[in-house]
Amino acid sequence: MTEKEEVVGAPLDKTLQAHLGRQLRRLFNETAAEPVPDRFVDLLERLDNESPRPPHPQQARAQEAL
Repeated sequence: MTEKEEVVGAPLDKTLQAHLGRQLRRLFNETAAEPVPDRFVDLLERLDNESPRPPHPQQARAQEAL
């Protein structure tokens, strides 16, 4: 096994894991709380209106069973 492989497989210290977890949760929560820009909302609405969605595979099977 090479030195690089050993480093990749080495477990992280519990304190470091906790710190990284807190930082990632903070960053994710801040990002998730940001409002979606109006231009994205408009684009999503146009896409929904222009292209019909194919049925979900489970829905298609349920309809075929009827």
